[in-house]
Amino acid sequence: MESKERKSWGEEIWEEKAKVQGEIGVIQGVRGSKETIKNTTAIVMGILDSYFLSFVKGKDVLDAGVGPLARFSIEFCKRGYKVISVDISNTTLNYAKENIEKNGCKGITFIKDDLTSLSKIKDASRVA
Repeated sequence: MESKERKSWGEEIWEEKAKVQGEIGVIQGVRGSKETIKNTTAIVMGILDSYFLSFVKGKDVLDAGVGPLARFSIEFCKRGYKVISVDISNTTLNYAKENIEKNGCKGITFIKDDLTSLSKIKDASRVA
């Protein structure tokens, strides 16, 4: 019986999706818009602000599957959180970095990792 090396299926899928659909398509599909995404993000952050964030003030935030717009990384950064942004796709991480820079956020850590294992996150947490 031949042994096959385990290959991450996620990386190829998300890399292709990011290249074909661009930064909005990855999140909303072909019918999405930046305005829809902006409104949805504001709703989610409003709920988090109201019910949750006061309990975790000063803690680090992991944005698992940061996505190309880095919308939650940006919002947490603006609120003063230290953010670690993770995604499996280099293309997505490049979009995320551009959007974070456009929004003037500094100090966000980017890690390319598979969310099914988070092996690099574990290594990063030992260093931090």
